Amino acid sequence: MPKLRVLFGLFVLLLACSCTQDYRASIASDMESLVLADDMVLGIRLPGDNWKTSPEPPLTLVEEMAAHIEHELEEKGQLANPPTREQLKNAALKKLQSNEDGLAKNTLNTSG
Repeated sequence: MPKLRVLFGLFVLLLACSCTQDYRASIASDMESLVLADDMVLGIRLPGDNWKTSPEPPLTLVEEMAAHIEHELEEKGQLANPPTREQLKNAALKKLQSNEDGLAKNTLNTSG
C-alpha cells in the first residue's frame, strides 16, 4: 500500500510539473513588452484580445483632461481669451506626459 501512495504521489507531481511548464509557456507567448527605460522592460499579460498597448494615451482620456484644464481656467478666471480645443488637447497631452515622467522617475528611484 505505501508503494501505491508513492507512485500516486510521483504521478501527481509529474502531472503538476508538466502543467506548470505549459502554463508558463502560454503566459510567455501572451506577454506584451513595454520599454520603461533604456535598461528596463516590463512584461505584462493583457486580459483579452480587445486590449492594446500604445505609447499614446487614449483619445477619451485626453479629451477628459482637456475639459478638466478648461474648468480649472474658468475657476481661476483666466478665460478672457479662451484656448482652442487643439490648444487644450496639447496642454492635456503635456500634463499626461509629465504625470507619466514623474511616475517613471518615482518608480526608478524607489526600486534602487
